[in-house]
Amino acid sequence: MRLHFQSYFLKKTIITLFILVCLWVMIATNAKLTLPHIFSSISSQKGDNVAGRINWYISYVDWGINYAGWIVGLKSYWRMFSPVDRFNWDMVVTAVHEDGAEILLPLPHQTDRNFWERNFIDFREAKFQLNIYNNKTAQRWYAEYLCRTYQQEHNPVTAIKIKQHSQMILSPQEAERRDIYFEPTVTKRLWGTFACSLS
Repeated sequence: MRLHFQSYFLKKTIITLFILVCLWVMIATNAKLTLPHIFSSISSQKGDNVAGRINWYISYVDWGINYAGWIVGLKSYWRMFSPVDRFNWDMVVTAVHEDGAEILLPLPHQTDRNFWERNFIDFREAKFQLNIYNNKTAQRWYAEYLCRTYQQEHNPVTAIKIKQHSQMILSPQEAERRDIYFEPTVTKRLWGTFACSLS
């Protein structure tokens, strides 16, 4: 009977400690808390006094708890709203033909779209553009794909131009004062000109 009680008490203690550790990980992550340290009048960075050694062990336990929480997926950070972008941007892709004409390609974000396409299909285009935003290699591969897709025999596509059009997003205070959300000026810059491989 005594052994059964001890086993029951041990299980309850372990479960209680586990729950407390989980709660601490969640609370500490979202409130940016750490375990309290012992403050000593003797300053020591190397932990060569009692207070320094205790603080080192506390920091180690704190790190261990947070690392365990990260491993099992408990260490997450939530926020209600994502940060507002500083500017609104879009890629503009054109094909340069052999006769010198520069034609806007009929890509989803560059043509008239119906409600279904605009709201349920074209979201992938924005994600794709974000993926290749700072990747010149990916932009070159994309340009090669466009060269093959929109190639013409009578007037070959010799290069693909990728440009960026952007508008600055005003701060809430400035937007309220001016009664607009974007700067009227659209900034245009060339991301790159990618020659087509005609072989």
